[in-house]
Amino acid sequence: MLRAPDDAEDCVHDVFLRIYNAPGAYRPERGNLRAFLIACVRNEALSRRRTAARRRAIEERQALREPAVFEPEFPDHVEGARI
Repeated sequence: MLRAPDDAEDCVHDVFLRIYNAPGAYRPERGNLRAFLIACVRNEALSRRRTAARRRAIEERQALREPAVFEPEFPDHVEGARI
């Protein structure tokens, strides 16, 4: 789903840390542990993909903007006096 083994490993690691820090998140009456873990990893992977897509969209919008106009830090007469 994430298309990169390193990203997938990070995703699973983050899910395990989140579950470790919130042990009450798993409730046996709602289903077995395996299903819970699969759902958690799937949701995390989807969140990462959405975040990456948003980030790409923002970067593309910024790239389409006109480049910023460079304005010197000092007025021309100050720079001229330094030379």
